[in-house]
Amino acid sequence: MTLEKQLVEKIFYEAFLQDNSSDHPVSLLGEALSLSRHDEAVDVSNIRYAQGEVYFHNKDFESAIFKWQSVSNALQLWAGKNIGDAYYAQGDLAKAEEIYLSISTDDLTLRSEIALQLFSLYIKEEKLESADRIIKQIVAVHPDYPTLTEIARVFYEENKDWDSAVGLAVSESVRTKSEAWFGVLISYIDSGAAANFKPDYFNEAITTAKSVDFTLFERLTAALWSLYRNKTEAFLPWISNITGLLNGSEAATHSSEQLSAHFKETYLYLVNGNFTLKIIQPLVPALVSNWLGMAGKSDVLFASAAVLSWSELFPESIGKDVINRAENLIYDSEKQYNGLENGIELYQSIVSWAEKNEVAIDPRNDWVIQELQDLDTKHLLVAGNSGNGKFTFSNSLIGESILTPDTSGMIAFKNHQDVIIQRVSDAGAAEITHQEFYDVTGRRQNRDLIEFKIPSKFLRENRLSLLESPAFNDHNPEKNPVLNYLHYADSLLYILNADEPFTAKDRENLMLFREKAPDLPIHFIINSLDAFYGKDTAARVVQETASSINAYFPNANVFAYSSEAGSFKDYRELSEFIQAGFAPVSLEKERTAKLLFFIRQALRGLIDKRLELEKGLDHTIGWDVDMLSKLKGASNQLNDLEKSKAARIQKSFSSIKSKVRAEMEERIPKILSKTADIITDSMDVAAIEAKTNDEMNLRVESYIDRDILPRFYLSLQEWIKTASSDFNESQVFLDEMKAGFNKLYEEDRLELTCDFKVLDDWRRDADRMTGGFRLEKVNFIKASPQAFLLKSAGKLFGALSQNNSMLHNKYKQYVENEDYSEAAKRVTDKFLMQFDMFEKSMERDVKMFFKEPNKELNSTIDETEKTIAKNTAKLENLKQNPAAYFDPLTLFEVRLRSYEWIMIVDKEVQYIY
Repeated sequence: MTLEKQLVEKIFYEAFLQDNSSDHPVSLLGEALSLSRHDEAVDVSNIRYAQGEVYFHNKDFESAIFKWQSVSNALQLWAGKNIGDAYYAQGDLAKAEEIYLSISTDDLTLRSEIALQLFSLYIKEEKLESADRIIKQIVAVHPDYPTLTEIARVFYEENKDWDSAVGLAVSESVRTKSEAWFGVLISYIDSGAAANFKPDYFNEAITTAKSVDFTLFERLTAALWSLYRNKTEAFLPWISNITGLLNGSEAATHSSEQLSAHFKETYLYLVNGNFTLKIIQPLVPALVSNWLGMAGKSDVLFASAAVLSWSELFPESIGKDVINRAENLIYDSEKQYNGLENGIELYQSIVSWAEKNEVAIDPRNDWVIQELQDLDTKHLLVAGNSGNGKFTFSNSLIGESILTPDTSGMIAFKNHQDVIIQRVSDAGAAEITHQEFYDVTGRRQNRDLIEFKIPSKFLRENRLSLLESPAFNDHNPEKNPVLNYLHYADSLLYILNADEPFTAKDRENLMLFREKAPDLPIHFIINSLDAFYGKDTAARVVQETASSINAYFPNANVFAYSSEAGSFKDYRELSEFIQAGFAPVSLEKERTAKLLFFIRQALRGLIDKRLELEKGLDHTIGWDVDMLSKLKGASNQLNDLEKSKAARIQKSFSSIKSKVRAEMEERIPKILSKTADIITDSMDVAAIEAKTNDEMNLRVESYIDRDILPRFYLSLQEWIKTASSDFNESQVFLDEMKAGFNKLYEEDRLELTCDFKVLDDWRRDADRMTGGFRLEKVNFIKASPQAFLLKSAGKLFGALSQNNSMLHNKYKQYVENEDYSEAAKRVTDKFLMQFDMFEKSMERDVKMFFKEPNKELNSTIDETEKTIAKNTAKLENLKQNPAAYFDPLTLFEVRLRSYEWIMIVDKEVQYIY
């Protein structure tokens, strides 16, 4: 046993024990200490150190401390550590910590033991930060110390300190090259514990794993790949990092199904419209190059195609040796792939991207792509010149007389238990009625596609979809829409005129077909031959026609068909003829080629859409700016109209009110003066004033009630009538404005309806205000000195009959000559008070009348301004950052080109360019 082990386990004392002795170690060590006094060669410190160990094991910690304090030789530092252990054992943790921290030594074992004791002490005191610090320090200094790294790992895991745990696992994997530590590291990565680390943190671990065992490297790399695949911000740095590590390394030429799957998934992710070229151009060449080197058997074809498609679009981005290897592999590899599924997945990605970017794939193109995925139904395209009986032939197959010589557009007949007609146009797909079907297909220029589902025995039994095309005429055959659907068809039946089969016009049409779709099987129907020839002549015509056709189309077959016969034999023979006309290759592979063709069409359409979008935004912004100017002008006109109508109506009312005021202020004083006629000699002098004042109030109130109010009422009715006329004129003006705007908008966008209830309110108010007037009693006779004297005189001399006549005359003169203008003004003000209030609310009422049109115009202005701002920002973004739109389309093309490369090397089916 080594000295270090004895010191660590505190069994140094065993060196002093005699093998055959049964004496207690305390006795033996005591005897040895006693003998040492007579032998200077014996180191007393060693004995005391050993005694301390024995006392410690027997829990006599004070004696142990006493003995260790006396050690002064090379064991002094170990003795110090043991003293700390004794205090620790007694529970005096503070003293123990103080002693441990006081010891300074270069002995790694002693340092490790002290560190472990401090680590245990700190955990006991729940000083986890201190425990973490001390364990990290000693692991960094002496990681080989037994169980040290395991203790650290357990501590980190228990405290969920995953960053420290991962760091330890990385450093120990690199240091020890132990599969066990690599296993721990991989388990951390799989659990997500390594998510906080940048990809390059693991470079040394990856390189070490590669040097230890490829399977270990594969497991570690795959774990990290999965980790960073779920961390968007770190995934691209990871791709750059791992491809950089693999470049030129031996591992990059080692086949790995597991890593190949990650390469494939990453490649598809990068070229799936998520990024601009600027971001991924530096990544893809190294990615596909390394993928090619590591591709498993199932992926080598795809990896080769990825290399070739990328290098084709970005020449010189990939080394020639890699390209040569890809070419060799792609031609030599087994053609085991699911091309249709890959194409569908690509198309779905394009559709999602288009929706996100607010652009739409042509609905007709989308319809074709959806139909190509149906491998249970074959597509038969019927074409021919006008007058060849094409529609009659198709009607006989469908079993219904649906088509007429005037039918235009493409019509796809499909068997279905119910009749359902769907129109596919620029606006999308929508179900239509029979009448709408004939309306649409009766137009000369009809770009729409009609899907016509109908119960059809022939289509059902032959599992066919019949695509009917417009008949060719002498004008612009290149514009016939059938040319856009040649790659939809699995076979084409060309209808010939029995009277003059295979004319120069027919050949011209057929040359167009062969130019557009050179591998489309074309066969021929001579329709209603029996109507022109006898049996023998008919056979000769068929034979001669077939010979002429075969000079141009060696593989074409010719069938004589009478749509009038309709016998079982005729239908069976026709069925056999049609079925034999389809290409013998795999339908799935043939459809894959067609699917890729239409996907490329969709991509081209989206490029055009971007240009259209830019033009459309320019036009829309310009149109909206023009409309905004018009709307603001209309709003200003409406404001001016409102002000002018309010002023006119208010002025008219004010004029009526002024006339009433002038009349009342003129008439009331006269009425009051004439009240003197009630004063007679017989009237009690003391009551003259009261009676006269009462009479004055009565006469004024009567005047207002019987004279002023009726005429005021009539004036108000006339005023309301005039206001109504003004309002009607305003509404007519607004109706014209509305019609003009709605015509520009091409929809009923504006209403601009005024609130005529204002007139009803005014009528009600006019009735209320002129319905009657009650004058609160007014004291018309002023308390003037003259009146006062007259009153006094009345009291003094009233009893004297000779004075009565004089006093009555004085009162009469006073009433007749008094100035009542101020009193008349007060009465008039009081009477007109409610009319004044009505007048003050008039401007608000007129505003209420125009409220909705104003609100509507202002709302439309706000909306238009927001639309202009939104579209302007959108247009600026499009112009400033075209890469954001075009780069994803380019990357979709890279992916598409990968699938096209696979089709190109597949000898079973010809790829469609």
